[in-house]
Amino acid sequence: MSTSDIKFNRQRLFVVSLIYFLIVNISVLFEKIYYLFSHGVESVFFRYLFCYPLACFAVFVSLSLFVPKIRLLRLYRVFFNFLNSGVALMMTGNILRGVLDIAGSDSPYIPYFWIFGAVFIENAILVILVNAIYQPHVD
Repeated sequence: MSTSDIKFNRQRLFVVSLIYFLIVNISVLFEKIYYLFSHGVESVFFRYLFCYPLACFAVFVSLSLFVPKIRLLRLYRVFFNFLNSGVALMMTGNILRGVLDIAGSDSPYIPYFWIFGAVFIENAILVILVNAIYQPHVD
């Protein structure tokens, strides 16, 4: 591995961490602003909205450390898209559930967001691990 590869991997990890840091901060800010306009009513689903992108970042970093040349794998973009889509689905489910809790309503369709989000994240991890084990790196 050359020094330019190491520098590129560090830059990519820095960019991804910066994006997730911004998403975590935006979700916390969203919860605080929504609390101000909800007349003192708060929702647990809003309060812990930041946990999903934080967990996604932890999965990404741990897999980046476990699979050294993760960006060179053929299905890297599929992994990254599945991971981000799963987190987006789970965050959307939390936002909808929080809005409905504050409004005093309920919907039977909210758990589907969490189920499909978890399936997407599970598929992302399976895709990258199977690809790392059975496929060679793209040069």
